[in-house]
Amino acid sequence: MITELVVDATEFELIVDDRRVGPRRVVQASDVDLLHASPASMDAVRNGSKDQALLVVGRALYGWLDGDLGQLTRLLDEASAPLVFEVRAPARPSAAAWALLRALWSF
Repeated sequence: MITELVVDATEFELIVDDRRVGPRRVVQASDVDLLHASPASMDAVRNGSKDQALLVVGRALYGWLDGDLGQLTRLLDEASAPLVFEVRAPARPSAAAWALLRALWSF
């Protein structure tokens, strides 16, 4: 089953089996800051303190994707195994889309 995080210039949505999971959400400037994980977190991941650094970043990303409405939790409840998570963006991504594409889940 393919699950998707689909982003356009300013909004994103989570999709399971071609069905949106919750409403589209606007990517705010504060979201972009979160997605551009701190340089210290990225350095920790690169330099070998992966377990703790990835746990902190992973929890932050999960919380952000889950949002106030529990969208990621709902997506995981509705999806069946095997689960493929895909991030899609336009051919010419906006700054918000680039932040999603470059987030640490692609590390």
